[in-house]
Amino acid sequence: MLGRRALVTLRRRGRSSGPARSHRRAVVLPTLSLTISHVPPSIESLIASTLDIPAEQVTPESDMTTLQNWDSLGHINLVLAIEETYGVIVDEDAVVELISVRAIREFVERATAT
Repeated sequence: MLGRRALVTLRRRGRSSGPARSHRRAVVLPTLSLTISHVPPSIESLIASTLDIPAEQVTPESDMTTLQNWDSLGHINLVLAIEETYGVIVDEDAVVELISVRAIREFVERATAT
């Protein structure tokens, strides 16, 4: 909380080599309010997690025919994940065109460029 007070103990040594003296001073410590922004996952990791396959299997050249679990239901789940993750709307025409990692990447880049 901004304006929060904390006691900070400062140790000061005098000119002599005697024991350190303790002084207390009230110090106002501002609290940083850090907001962790949502960083969208990479296209490849989104596809891997949505299709429940190892991330190593997903490459930029991958498509519906080369990836396990990318069937019609997997495709619908992938389209929904893209919409939710990147905040875009995938219209009916685009749904049938998003059949490869490259096509999905290009779609997301175009849709989020504005």
